[in-house]
Amino acid sequence: MRYDEQACLTEIYLEDSYVLAIEEGESTLVFAMDLVLLESHPFYKKPSAGERYCYRRAEILFRETERVSWQKRNDLVSVDADGEVDLGNVDTFVADGRNYLLSGDWGTVSVTCDALMVKFHHD
Repeated sequence: MRYDEQACLTEIYLEDSYVLAIEEGESTLVFAMDLVLLESHPFYKKPSAGERYCYRRAEILFRETERVSWQKRNDLVSVDADGEVDLGNVDTFVADGRNYLLSGDWGTVSVTCDALMVKFHHD
């Protein structure tokens, strides 16, 4: 199943969203993100001057994780013209029931969990 078939990710465009940080807890895996919102998303706003997309800070949370398995991990960061640091994009996000496979410049990880959600930061 593609990521955009997940209820919490239907109005988000991951391919041009940025991973800002990845934190792994005892029963969680959290991707801090600068998410691209589609026009149909309730938090969508017209892109800022010089921006192609509407970006919104958020976290993609894998909660109640049973298994987190890194096949590859890369901690290299990129710095943009404004000094913002990021780890790259999410190139792959595939779901199969409770199992997820994600990959990008930051690495490749398989996750088995009971809950997937997106938590937006308030501006």
